[in-house]
Formats: sequence, structure tokens, C-alpha cells
Amino acid sequence: MANTRGSAVVLVDTLLELWASRNRALRNLSSVSQVEILDTDGSTVLETISSIANYATGKYRVQAAGANLDAEGTYYDRWTFIEEIGEAAGTLTQDFFVSTTGGASEEAGKWASVDRVKRILRSLPPSGFGKILIGSGTSDSITVADVKQIRDYVEDLVVRKLGWTPTAEFPPVLREMSALYVAYAVWTQVVELVDQDEIPERIAGWKEEADAIYEAIKAGEIDIPGSSVTATLPYPRSRNEIEMVDVPISFTGTTITTLPHTNLRRGSEVVTSAVAQGGTRYVKDTDYRIWYDTGEIQVISAGNIPTDGTTLYIAYRYFPVRDFVERPKTVDGAFSTDSYRDRIRGWPT
Repeated sequence: MANTRGSAVVLVDTLLELWASRNRALRNLSSVSQVEILDTDGSTVLETISSIANYATGKYRVQAAGANLDAEGTYYDRWTFIEEIGEAAGTLTQDFFVSTTGGASEEAGKWASVDRVKRILRSLPPSGFGKILIGSGTSDSITVADVKQIRDYVEDLVVRKLGWTPTAEFPPVLREMSALYVAYAVWTQVVELVDQDEIPERIAGWKEEADAIYEAIKAGEIDIPGSSVTATLPYPRSRNEIEMVDVPISFTGTTITTLPHTNLRRGSEVVTSAVAQGGTRYVKDTDYRIWYDTGEIQVISAGNIPTDGTTLYIAYRYFPVRDFVERPKTVDGAFSTDSYRDRIRGWPT
């Protein structure tokens, strides 16, 4: 059985993914011709893979042979693809850490590893930006412990803003977003810049790229599975949030079923075969797919949900849709139209 990118182990096959998007939406590439697995030096090709699975829109997966991952360290997967017909081939290189005990052991529950942050900082030219070294030596700029503390703060803040916690299997795009935020925070802290206008464009670009990923996740354009909100929300449930229990639903074939409400809290739904969340509990993306903004749910034909009209039950939480309001924005009486939707969803103000 293969491990995932976040839990790679020496001499064990590893599943590696590429998520392709444009304008913050997942979309298929014209073609993906090969994936090269590079050694820890970042240049030696250990394996070239041409069998690439396009298992969902914009999502690609390959399996790297564990025989080539024979020592602990950071390895690389270089993807060669054509985005649009008629365009030249391009490449994208990602990294993954292989350990003797499991890549995720030290970083359990964290999105970005310190190695990933180091990689981003190493991408800076040697002069003009200030070289940032992470470690415990006298010549290092910041300790590993301090970087981890910054990472923990960043990831906790993103969870509070999203209002839900991703599941334990973090996709590469989430790890990259966190690492970009952390690298930006580390650089600005070490260099001690107060004026945001003094931050070089390249470093500011890290935050802009991370912001774009975050906004796409928040808007549902990049689908990140969420775990149970009840157990993971880091703050009390919003008073504007309404809970529904034992709402009867049924399915005929794979026809989309519309729930009584829209604007559902992401990850709050529980679909079961009996009331009070009893009986069989069905699994998102295995038994059903759901669209939170529109309140629509659909059976996955290969799953376990009956499609003969049997009554099932769903519990969920939703936010009442508020009207847009106009209010003064400046002292000179200028108005702007603002929506309170983000505040209702628990966005810190």
C-alpha cells in the first residue's frame, strides 16, 4: 500500500498529486506527459513516470516507486504538461519529505513542514533580499522552534477565518498556501520591516499567492474536505448560525436533491439512515457530494446510499442570507455597499 505525500516513508511507494487551476478554479490541463522524481539534490532523475491518473477535474496522481526513496530527505516531483492546445510544454516542481518513520510524524496535524518553508526562502537570489537561515547555529537567522510557532499561529488564524478545519490528509495546495504565508511572516519578522511599502515585490508575492489560494478555498473553487465542525471550531458557534436536525431526504438515481436551505456551514452535514444521527452514517465524496452555497446534494453511484426513494436523514447548520446594506464609509458621506455575510460566517472583525 502506498503512502501519501505528507506521510512518505523510506522504501515505500508514495502517491503524489498535482492540482491544476486557472483563475482560482480547478480545470483539466491539455495534457500531462510525464512526472520525474528527483533525488534530494534536486537534479538527479530517479524515475520517469508516464502513467498519470486524471482522477477528478484538475487533479492528477502518480505513484513514485519506494525503491528509489532510499534515504531520509526532501525529494522532488517535476511535472511536464501543456496547459492549452497549441501552447509550449511547461513544468512545475513540487517537493515531499521522506522519513524513516513517516513524513507526517514530526508535523502531525500541521499543513506546512519547516522544510517546505526553507525551500521557499532558498528561492530568493543570494543578494539584495537578505538571506534567511533556519536552524540553531550561531549564523542562523531564526530557530526552527520560532518558525513552528509562526506556522502554528498562521494555520490557527486561517482555521478561524474559514470556520472549519480541513481533514487530516492535507492536499498539496493547502500545504503550499501555509508555507507561503509562513515564509512571508518569517522574512518580514527577521528583516524587521515595519512599513509594508518597503517589502520587496517578490516577498510580497508570496503573500499574494497564498491569499489567492485562500480566497479560492473560501469561495469553494478549490475543494478541501473538512472535518466535523462541532469538534474542531476554535471559537463558539455563531449566534447567527441555525442548526437543522433530522431533515428527511431521499434519492432517485443520481438526481440532485435540493435541501430546504442554502448557505450551509461547510462540513457541518451528517447524513444517516435513521433519526438522531443513528443507523448508517454516510461519507462525503464517497457516498455523496454536496454544494454548500446552493444547498444541493447528490448520490455518488458507486457509494452506499440507496437510490430507490428510501427516506434518509440529514443534519446541518446554515446561515440565513442577509440583505446587502448601505452605510457611510467615510466622514464626507461617501457610501459603499457592504455584505455582512463574512461576518455572519464567523470572520474575525
